[in-house]
Amino acid sequence: MSYKKRHIADKRKLCPRCGSPLMEMGQYLKCSMCGYSKSRDEGPRVAIKYAEVGETKKEADVRLFEVLPSGISPANSLESDGVYLVADPAQNTIWLWKGNSARPKTVYDAGSAATRLKASEKLYSSKLVRVTEGEEPNNFPDIAKKALMSDVMVSEAKEAITIEPPAEGEVNIYMIEKGELKKIEKPVFTTGDSYLVDVGTHIWTWIGKNASVDEKFSAAHLATVLDVSRRGTPKITTVDQGSEPIEFKILLNEFSGGLKIVDKNIAETLLKHVEKEVYEPVLYRISSEDFETINDIVYIQVPCTKDSLDSEDVFLLDDRTNDKTYIWIGSQANVKEKVVAGQIARKFEAERAGVQDEVFMDEGEEPVEFKKILGMPTI
Repeated sequence: MSYKKRHIADKRKLCPRCGSPLMEMGQYLKCSMCGYSKSRDEGPRVAIKYAEVGETKKEADVRLFEVLPSGISPANSLESDGVYLVADPAQNTIWLWKGNSARPKTVYDAGSAATRLKASEKLYSSKLVRVTEGEEPNNFPDIAKKALMSDVMVSEAKEAITIEPPAEGEVNIYMIEKGELKKIEKPVFTTGDSYLVDVGTHIWTWIGKNASVDEKFSAAHLATVLDVSRRGTPKITTVDQGSEPIEFKILLNEFSGGLKIVDKNIAETLLKHVEKEVYEPVLYRISSEDFETINDIVYIQVPCTKDSLDSEDVFLLDDRTNDKTYIWIGSQANVKEKVVAGQIARKFEAERAGVQDEVFMDEGEEPVEFKKILGMPTI
């Protein structure tokens, strides 16, 4: 059985409960992620659970699902930064549980997800009850001890993704490429792709603002499979570009000098293992609005032209070919930005072999080499 993502034009081959691909199992289409199954016959379609084939009575098990951008995914615990749906057949209820730190958009999406869950669980007449963390009623299900992942599911997930957790204190980063995980050495991301950051006990998925629906689906699906392979031990957090939480930024700064968001061709260059003779200069904007300290900075590439410069900010021009780092200080930049710019330049130098010259300049005092790179007049 394969967990590899495939392009599925027929939406009937996607699980209506969690959105994962349905696998062909004899006369049934089965979802290995949540156990949902249905008949392959094109006649009257009857949705059934795979584990209940041949049984005449449906067990009233409570099932927990986390609401994600791509749909819902089986979960085994409630986290304060998430939104969850609890299918409770015994009380004919779908519980919508909202953590105190949950994002408003996720709460909004949970309503339509609950409607789909009613259909997939065949709880058509069930009521939807909204619950906020810390305000659970007495009849709210005790789900902490529920084992939602069978040995078969765990075994299949391990076979699909043969990735071991990183050693303690280390981080593994993967780019989602054609539905599979491709390991990369540095957190150099592009806006059109999705990435998975594996800390062992925590799996982060980062979604670029221009990522396709397939990219988003693959990220959520692969994170879920990896989570299942570890029996649901890791926590899964989805991060959209521009909404990176501070702990995510700090993690990547400690690991490899910070998250860099660049163009596709620049990313391929920065991730090369073999040194190239010529590198295209890269210009980064440093704005105090985007960070608290140097440990949570995200390096955002801007076009390498004079029009990108802004008097209110500081900019770093990485001229790797000539082993130079230019720090341009706008006339209205604040002290915090100026101090951090120097720290960043030294961090860039520490990442490179040999000596990296740091050239600081105030707006209006740019050297000729800097002007030539950005297309500024040199006279």
